[in-house]
Amino acid sequence: MPLEEILDKLKADMVAKGLTRHSRTGLDAMSKLELAMAIMDAYIRYPPPPASSAIFPANYCAAQLLVPAWMKGLFTWICN
Repeated sequence: MPLEEILDKLKADMVAKGLTRHSRTGLDAMSKLELAMAIMDAYIRYPPPPASSAIFPANYCAAQLLVPAWMKGLFTWICN
């Protein structure tokens, strides 16, 4: 199945199931990175670590995509 067809099915499913706040037109207008992040937000659920041991309750390696450039080096030794 071609990638564009897969993405079309994912976008339609996200809108139909209410997994996104964006309309289909909004999803179509997104950059590839924005769309990838929206798909991950909709379909991938990581269980948070126990509150007692969580310093940062998220996927550490994916977090490096969301932080300022000067902080990315902090994640390098954890994720590589």
